[in-house]
Amino acid sequence: WLKPFQPQHLVLALVHSTDPAGTMSVSMFKRFVEPGRLALITFGPCTGKMCTIVDIVDQKRVVVDGPESVTGVRRHMMPI
Repeated sequence: WLKPFQPQHLVLALVHSTDPAGTMSVSMFKRFVEPGRLALITFGPCTGKMCTIVDIVDQKRVVVDGPESVTGVRRHMMPI
């Protein structure tokens, strides 16, 4: 059910955060990958489209879905 692997990239970065005192801090984590998380595709034919992470394949790949009828992103595997 998955199409052949095509190189694309996801942005899953929450680098800056503000604590209750209002000071800006930088997180050491750049990618928060977990099923159900919303992501923005930044490379390839789906650039600029939002998708949802459906499953984690391994440390470098995830399965995403749009759904296609709403966002135009079909269910496929992507690198992170």
